[in-house]
Amino acid sequence: MSQSSPLPAAQRLIALADDGSLLEIGGRARSQQPSVAKTTPADGVHVAFARIHGREALLVVENRDALAHSDREVARNKLIRALDIAMARRLPTILVLDAPEGPLARFEPATGELHGRMSDPSLSPDPSARQAPLLAITLGPVRGLAMEWHAQADLVISTTDNDPTADIVASDEHEALECGRRVLAWCEGRPHPTAREGRSSELPEQPFSVAETADSLTDPGTSIPLSSGDAVMGCLARVEGWPTLFLGAQGPLSSLDLDRIRRSVDLSGRLGTPLVLLQDCPGYAPSAANNLEALARLTASFRRWSNPRVAVVCGAGHVLGSFALGARPLGLDFAIAWPWARLALNDPPTYDVASLERERQPDPWVAAGLGLVEDVLTPQETADTLKRLVAMFHSPENQADTSTNRYRIYSQ
Repeated sequence: MSQSSPLPAAQRLIALADDGSLLEIGGRARSQQPSVAKTTPADGVHVAFARIHGREALLVVENRDALAHSDREVARNKLIRALDIAMARRLPTILVLDAPEGPLARFEPATGELHGRMSDPSLSPDPSARQAPLLAITLGPVRGLAMEWHAQADLVISTTDNDPTADIVASDEHEALECGRRVLAWCEGRPHPTAREGRSSELPEQPFSVAETADSLTDPGTSIPLSSGDAVMGCLARVEGWPTLFLGAQGPLSSLDLDRIRRSVDLSGRLGTPLVLLQDCPGYAPSAANNLEALARLTASFRRWSNPRVAVVCGAGHVLGSFALGARPLGLDFAIAWPWARLALNDPPTYDVASLERERQPDPWVAAGLGLVEDVLTPQETADTLKRLVAMFHSPENQADTSTNRYRIYSQ
């Protein structure tokens, strides 16, 4: 975690919002406990509606110093009100979480000015019922009501390298807050016309690299790297201005990789954005092959959503059965193989490396002849085809019927 001095909570609000767009809720609030009223501005939680890149959103920013001295009842009441409004209006929400460490403040019964009218936990909105993105930026511990919302977040940005929940790791809080703005803009689903000029680098031939290939297929300057697993890496980016999630693997998949893939499948599915899967994966490592629970969760995620999916087999790959990096029975829409790709013609009982290697052909031409892939293309041809596919997927008249399983407000 960065050692620089943390920003005050009010400055974090300003850093997230477009200039002049903040509308704070309960800004004059303080703790209901008279003994700490002067040391608990906003009762430890700043709540505001604001615009981010022109889109209305709800911002929730914790103040760890004030939270350390309060019972948080005033803050909880205003937070529940704001969350109710955001869910009713389908507004995206950004949580900036920074709770105090150590024991929480305790007070004698009936000393608060609310006279026992404590916020009712049963009235807290259900985060799973939201219809707009929820982002969490963790700058410290996660405690209290925030724990449930953090667990349900579509994407978690952290400043700690060893945070197992982090989808994106930022170097410091300034980068984390700016990343939150960029991610929310990516989630909108609207094209950015200025991003359509050229490609960021030459397309690779061999040896294949997930990072280089994803960078070469996306619009320059639009990539937001995701936290990597053991073999998996990915990014949020744009193709021809349209938001697209890229996920690739280079090496055997581990249990950690299965979890990374599942989170990306869920994020792209909720938003209805195309998911591009780059395969150079010989199979499952023992930790993944034996983790039946993680495999079942991943399969369920693939089946839950109907967003577009494209597989690009850049080396060793598989497009049959329930393979974790994109398979026909799990909703793969389009498969491309590079001329040196190696695919299995049959689906083995297990996806360990040895079983898949026995089924693989030395080149993709037989697989293409059997219709297992749509075409065999060079990397440059792949880029041109991907542009065409993404434009087709985002065309309003070609939208799949996903009204019950994604954030409809972002499907335009």
